[in-house]
Amino acid sequence: MPSFSITPAAAFPPVASDGFPRFMQWQWDGLDVGDRAVETVNFTGDAAVTVSSGGGTVTVDVAPRPFVWIEVPGDYTAVAADALNCLVTTGTSGTQQITLPEPVSAGFIDGESILVFTEGDAGVSFITPSGVDLLYRSPLTNVAAGRYATVTAIVRGNNWILCGDLGYV
Repeated sequence: MPSFSITPAAAFPPVASDGFPRFMQWQWDGLDVGDRAVETVNFTGDAAVTVSSGGGTVTVDVAPRPFVWIEVPGDYTAVAADALNCLVTTGTSGTQQITLPEPVSAGFIDGESILVFTEGDAGVSFITPSGVDLLYRSPLTNVAAGRYATVTAIVRGNNWILCGDLGYV
């Protein structure tokens, strides 16, 4: 997992004229991504954030957001908010289609995934719009293997990879 850090850009310890801690150096995976005067640091998204400080160090602990189970009783088109969560198909008969949209325009990020758990009796098939490939190993199919099957759909570029408990040809 990439690391994120905030370190003083000025010499430490600062002098009153430095305005510390207003001048920060921002890093992502150890690479500098810039510095500038800041008044506020905001953390957005669904993560729980706790901040503690002691001495000359501030520690920011970003906890993962909670996993969400999303019940899907019929056909469904995945949305970016489904990423890192689980769709639970609950259809009782026939086949439910899970459409995996064109990732970039739907707001998915490369590498994000959606877990799909087939809890109902309905068969579950995965489809994509024209121009978006659905990648899975032969001789597997784009259909979940049956009730209680678990399949993961992963974004790779502008396509989707299916892996897990898939049906055979």
